[in-house]
Amino acid sequence: PAPPAEGEEEAPPEVPDPKAKGKPRAKSPNRPKSGKSGGGKSPRSPRSVTSEIEPPPVAAPPDWTCIRSFQVGSSISKEAVPCMLMHRDAATNEPVLLVGSRDHKVRGYNPRTWEQLLELEQPEGVTCLCMHSPPGYPAVLASACTNRCIYLWDIATGALRYTLRGHASSVTALCSLEDGRLLSAGGEGAVRVWRIVDRKVPGVPHEWEVEMDLPCPFDCSITSLAVAGPKQILAAASDGTVRLWFYDKLASPPQWIMKREMKDTRCPVSQMFCYKDNLLTACGDKVVRVYH
Repeated sequence: PAPPAEGEEEAPPEVPDPKAKGKPRAKSPNRPKSGKSGGGKSPRSPRSVTSEIEPPPVAAPPDWTCIRSFQVGSSISKEAVPCMLMHRDAATNEPVLLVGSRDHKVRGYNPRTWEQLLELEQPEGVTCLCMHSPPGYPAVLASACTNRCIYLWDIATGALRYTLRGHASSVTALCSLEDGRLLSAGGEGAVRVWRIVDRKVPGVPHEWEVEMDLPCPFDCSITSLAVAGPKQILAAASDGTVRLWFYDKLASPPQWIMKREMKDTRCPVSQMFCYKDNLLTACGDKVVRVYH
């Protein structure tokens, strides 16, 4: 430090405060005092308000586009097409679309080229179709007609193998079980179980017979049958009722038992099937409903 000028007294040395910890903080010459700005209080900063963020607009689902259409049967025929199914040809392993119509025909089409592959003449108008593959026997196509009969066809040759009779009204639903049984239902409200009777006699073909009718029949016509799981059957009726049966093999004798019932009176169920743990129903009001 520079020595004091003549006539000035030397300032005493600055003694630090022993109570203060650390070094004293130097004051900033340009920092204003806290809480004062221009002689008044500084305005309080407004609180940050979180505005609700609007979700992005949901894109509308794309419209369904018809990429192919073809006439089933003759162009002058105005008969309806009530049923169709997809199956895989055993010889070529190619898919075949089978279409049943009220003009007494079942036609098969190649779904890639839409070329007609086969045509089966039916005695009456077709109401429903079902592929049936009993263990140990050739697979057959089951077709039900308005004459209350069920016909079993050899798809490879187009030959009629069996005719099942016994319904009192038109058959409207068919379903195949893994154990080889075939289910059918119609206007009388009963679910009928068919089984193969094979006497193992050389040269004598096997036969089909009615094993039983499931308990708790409906008071109206049955519109659809479906498999809900191992030994579980679903049936839907025209009054909107859906019933579930299961096969109790521990009972004496083993029997089918009606386990659950669900009723939706808004409209009748026209088709249904099970996917994982869900039941999907297509109804007459143009609505597909999913039940868990």
